[in-house]
Amino acid sequence: SPSNTGRTPRAYRMSSLLVPAATIGHTMASLPTVKSTTTCALNNIPIKVTIINNSSLGMVRQWQTLFYESRYSNTDLHSHRIPDFVKLADAYGCHGLRCESPDDVDATIEKAMGMNDAPLVIDFVVNKDAMVWPMVAAGTSNDDIKVARDLAPRWDREE
Repeated sequence: SPSNTGRTPRAYRMSSLLVPAATIGHTMASLPTVKSTTTCALNNIPIKVTIINNSSLGMVRQWQTLFYESRYSNTDLHSHRIPDFVKLADAYGCHGLRCESPDDVDATIEKAMGMNDAPLVIDFVVNKDAMVWPMVAAGTSNDDIKVARDLAPRWDREE
């Protein structure tokens, strides 16, 4: 999905670059997925789990920013390492990588592509104000999808 710059974000491309399977999630929503990698480790399934880590409850913070005038309540984790997804991956018998700089994204993806002997968790650290797109606001139709702040696709429809 294109970003508001018209280019596809590198981390988003993970889903098409890495096989046999890849999943992308934000910080805390990734915990159940990371735990599920245990099953993959026990069964030699080398999936790739990519976390977009903004050190907060990302989607909740995004909603508070967009719809509640930036009134934040209990969304900041106050740490870049709680949980430490690389250590957590190791604890579950998986590989773990962390990328903390946009300059290292391509190298991290290249390294990840070469790791196929066990499940892999990749922790992409981003700014706490990073947002995930596309999204649909509460109470609106799926036709009202937003691809970036105040931007929506133009649909070809028969009226």
